[in-house]
Amino acid sequence: MQTKTKFKKTLIGEIPEDWEVVRLERVVDIYDNLRVPLSEMERADRKGPYPYCGANGIIDYIDDYIFEGEYILLAEDGGRYGSFEPSAYIMTGKFWVNNHAHVLKAKEGVADNWFILYVLNFLDLTPYVVGSTRKKLNQSHMRKILISLPPLSEQKQIAQILRTVDEAIEKTDLAIEKTERLKKGLMQRLLTRGINLFAINQHKLIKAIGRAFKNRDYAFGREENLVSHLAGYLREEFPNWNIDSEVEKDSRRRRPDIIVHKRGTPFNLFAIEVKKIEDANAIKHDIEKLENLMLGERYRYAEAVFVGFNIKNPDKISSLSEKVNFILVTEDGKIYIKPRERTFKKTEIGEIPEEWRVVRIKDTGKVITGKTPPTSEARYWNGGIPFITPADVGDAPYVYTTNRYVSKEGAEKVGSLLPKDTVLVVCIGSTIGKIALTYQESITNQQINAIICKENITPHYLYYTLLFHSKRLKSWSGTAAVPIIKKSLFEKFKIPLPPLSEQQKIAEILMTVDRKLELLRRRREKLERIKKGLMRDLLTGRRRVRVE
Repeated sequence: MQTKTKFKKTLIGEIPEDWEVVRLERVVDIYDNLRVPLSEMERADRKGPYPYCGANGIIDYIDDYIFEGEYILLAEDGGRYGSFEPSAYIMTGKFWVNNHAHVLKAKEGVADNWFILYVLNFLDLTPYVVGSTRKKLNQSHMRKILISLPPLSEQKQIAQILRTVDEAIEKTDLAIEKTERLKKGLMQRLLTRGINLFAINQHKLIKAIGRAFKNRDYAFGREENLVSHLAGYLREEFPNWNIDSEVEKDSRRRRPDIIVHKRGTPFNLFAIEVKKIEDANAIKHDIEKLENLMLGERYRYAEAVFVGFNIKNPDKISSLSEKVNFILVTEDGKIYIKPRERTFKKTEIGEIPEEWRVVRIKDTGKVITGKTPPTSEARYWNGGIPFITPADVGDAPYVYTTNRYVSKEGAEKVGSLLPKDTVLVVCIGSTIGKIALTYQESITNQQINAIICKENITPHYLYYTLLFHSKRLKSWSGTAAVPIIKKSLFEKFKIPLPPLSEQQKIAEILMTVDRKLELLRRRREKLERIKKGLMRDLLTGRRRVRVE
């Protein structure tokens, strides 16, 4: 049975009876006399592999080192000195230190470097700091810092527990960095070069076409029989889409054999023409229909696909179009695939895919500039409706919480509510160009322009493309002391716009990455909370560790 810890009162609060309160100078050796500052110009001529360290971490790499081993670096000036703030860090190996960080090493047999590090980052050091503008922890004050000191074996156990959490935080940080790099690369690729939805879904198309060949649906009856069966197989492969087959051959409507779309919406994925035999003239007619009608302004299908059975010369047939995707099945069942070759065009905002358009913000939806309800009227505030300001816009796509909320009456005072998935763009102030989406019905202040998207615009696509073009958007704010992009100017800002199905797929891919980032950031926040709780308990003796 574990003995209950007895505590004693000290200058720094209650601590276990077997702990001491000591000055920092009693438990560390100080090596400040060995520090050598180098100017930026001097460092420019001395580039090398060794870290050059300052108050808050590594600031450069140079050709030589002063210290070798494991040391604690504690910010002398320019640091953060509050409780749970990183005023100190550990350096190991060979490195150089300037005169903005104290260089400390725990006395052998008395203290542990990592324990001292965690104590320094746990304590509020501001009482030891001097200076009003640039805070400074000079050496004389640093020496007098009071810390609670357990026996050395317990110090090491405490440090090991906290290091385990730190290692988990470091791994999470690396995962966040890796995922952020992935997102940046995907945005560059997807928002300038687009995505071939045929290439992404071709395995589903091939599976359905393979079943039609295996079941010899092409061999019996009229071509409509093949089309009907193939449409049925496609319904199994694309359960979230509507698959319609045009059995009646109405020359006036010129509908394709099969369409993959979402009925009653502008989401048009595939227009598919099917031939059961190689008939050159009929195939040319079908391809012309796909190119001129289904890929044209009237229908704007994301991809056109020609499917042919009993094809003797697939190279010849697939050469008939560069805009259409081909899946051709030879007489012996071999499947020949030729994705379309995407072409690009130069525009005023850069090179984009040929079938994309350049549109203004005002073409994507209704633009609304926010307003603030009168702050003197209490009835307008402290309700359940988020009041979004630039301070509430972070790195995540959605604004989940806000600093202030308004009542229903407050929202009605300034206009109608913004629906979920409204795109928000900060257009006034130092954070101009920040982008977000509403997570629920909300209102915004006057620094934010909101875009309620039209039916043919995917809000998440608009969010990501504005995020990608935010630097160009910022440049529209001019050189005024307070940057501003007026609504009338904002509405003229131009962006690239793919067909709706491609917008949706691009947004879906980037949203998947953002969901992963959000989970990683939440994990990091949880680990930080765990670490703070452990520091609070372990470094005060509220929770004792078992020492063998």
